[in-house]
Amino acid sequence: MGFISAFSNFGSIGSTTKWAIKMYDEIKSQNKKLKPNEIFFKMTQIRYRSSPLGSNEYGLDFTTHMLRYSKVAPGLAGLIIEILNTEAELHKNDPNFLGDMIKPIFDKLDDADISDKEKYGHIKNDSEWNMHIYDFLDRVDR
Repeated sequence: MGFISAFSNFGSIGSTTKWAIKMYDEIKSQNKKLKPNEIFFKMTQIRYRSSPLGSNEYGLDFTTHMLRYSKVAPGLAGLIIEILNTEAELHKNDPNFLGDMIKPIFDKLDDADISDKEKYGHIKNDSEWNMHIYDFLDRVDR
C-alpha cells in the first residue's frame, strides 16, 4: 500500500468505509428482506438525522441529495464515494492521486462478506468509478 493509500485508510476514507460496512451489515441482519438501496436509504437517514448537511453555494441541499442518491447508488462503494464527495469534497482531488486515495474503499469492500452486486452495483472498473466521482456536481444539480 502506497503512502497515499495508507494515509487515506486512516482518514475520512477509511473511517467512512468502516462505518458503511458495519452499518450495512447491521441493518441487513435485522431486515433480511430489504434490497441494498433500501438499506442505503436507512443508512443515510441514520447518518444525517442528528447532523443534517448544509447547502452549497448554489443553495442545493446536500441532505436531500444524499437521501435521493441512496435510492439509486451503485452499490455500497457508490454510497461511500458520494458521502466522501459530499462531506470531504473527494471530487476536488487531483485525478493523478484519486486511484490511490480510494483504494482502501475497494480493499475493505473486497474483504467484506457481501455480494459484488451489493458492493459495486453496475460499475465494473476504475475508469467508471473515476467518472462517477467527478460527475458528483452533475448529480447534485438534478
